[in-house]
Amino acid sequence: MALVDADLSKLNIGHIKKMVEPVINKSGVEVIIAYEDGEFLSLFSGQRVYRRTALLTLLTEMKKSKFGVEALLNSAFNNKTVKYIQLQGLGHIEKIQKIESKDVMPSYLKHWFVDVLKQCLKSGVTYSQFKIALDEMPKFISNKSKKYKTKSK
Repeated sequence: MALVDADLSKLNIGHIKKMVEPVINKSGVEVIIAYEDGEFLSLFSGQRVYRRTALLTLLTEMKKSKFGVEALLNSAFNNKTVKYIQLQGLGHIEKIQKIESKDVMPSYLKHWFVDVLKQCLKSGVTYSQFKIALDEMPKFISNKSKKYKTKSK
């Protein structure tokens, strides 16, 4: 079962095959987590593949978790064999492009420090796991800002 963010851009059949094949081929991998920007964000990536039977018991909790579903799944599959893969050329429609510029920073802060952190605490994601993402956040936001400024010139 593949989970992908609704706001992806440039997703292609090669990306899908790269994500699905290790799980289908029964290579011992139980979870695929794909990322496009940097490995630190893989903990929160929405691009994932699981065996269908493994997710069925979590559907009710996933429905309740909203934006924290990745943290819930990280916790639920903590002792499973996970493979992280990078999907070259994959992108997202940036949050900065979807909302007014004055709302970008409050939106990022709410998402990371309220929605995701709350779900992390609830689902048992460790502080060190969350800290990896927090430590890289300034670089991530800076890269996103540069990318957006370059596109808007």
